[in-house]
Amino acid sequence: MDSRFPFFRLPLTAVKCSEENVLKNMDIIEKLAFSLLSKRAKLVIRLLKLRPHYVRVNVGGLIGFEINFDDINQTVHLQFCTDTVLDIPKGITVNETESWRLPSSKMTMKDWLRHLRFIFRTTYITCFNFGFSLFDFDSIKKSFAPFEMLFISENVPTNQSIMLLKELLPRDLVLKPNSFEKHELRSILTQHIECFSYGRHEEPSDFALNDLLMCDAVFLNIIWPLDFTENHMNRFLKLWKKGACPRLCMLEFSWVFVRNPENILKGINFKEVLEDRVINWLIHGERMSIKGGYDIGGKDGRKCTVVVPSQFEVSFYFWD
Repeated sequence: MDSRFPFFRLPLTAVKCSEENVLKNMDIIEKLAFSLLSKRAKLVIRLLKLRPHYVRVNVGGLIGFEINFDDINQTVHLQFCTDTVLDIPKGITVNETESWRLPSSKMTMKDWLRHLRFIFRTTYITCFNFGFSLFDFDSIKKSFAPFEMLFISENVPTNQSIMLLKELLPRDLVLKPNSFEKHELRSILTQHIECFSYGRHEEPSDFALNDLLMCDAVFLNIIWPLDFTENHMNRFLKLWKKGACPRLCMLEFSWVFVRNPENILKGINFKEVLEDRVINWLIHGERMSIKGGYDIGGKDGRKCTVVVPSQFEVSFYFWD
């Protein structure tokens, strides 16, 4: 009698139900390895709906992927041994300890990224670090395009950062503060970027009102703008009412000091709304609720809701 169990020939719904008995005790690395066995195995892992916080492609002196979960113990680091022209990796190191040798694998770097996006149902961040120029740039673009979200590390020289921005044209961009001359920063701000994040919590940034007015982003996050005061926010709102920044849908400031929210609204007609008024937004597939705030009327019937959740945060939401 043949005792083998045809697991992969079961209907996918039955395979998913068997998770409690077959896959429950696997850690995330084992599940990832399991997904490489066959197309059927890949679908099984996708059905588990594992949702990492993000998948990051690290391009520097080494090439690697980071799959980051809220539980730090589940985070996976894949480091690839590859030639300067990215193609089929020679080997993979997992979490710096376990080596996967794949002599018969035909998966290129692009295939690996496509595989991770499929099983985890997620987009990815591409992070460029010092040393990326060791690799053939055309093969980097071929392997990791499209560059939907781009992060340029502070250790990348300015001339290389500017080259990356011109060559890759990201949808979303995260930049370190104070790394560009003003004319360089403003040439970046006028690009057709959907989401732009500038600054970090470890040091103040030089982001100013004129920078904001030049920015063509839809979603904008500014961290620790040292000289951006309540008066600057007030001036911005008055200019927005006249038609400035028409594409802007969300503007967030963090690590700013707000003494009195009404200083931001000085000289502007507004209506305070209670927290039981909730506006639901869908941003990049994630639902977001705006509770309460101050409503301001703008040009062409648009509205702005100003929310001050703490004395160090201010958010502006623009809607029709």
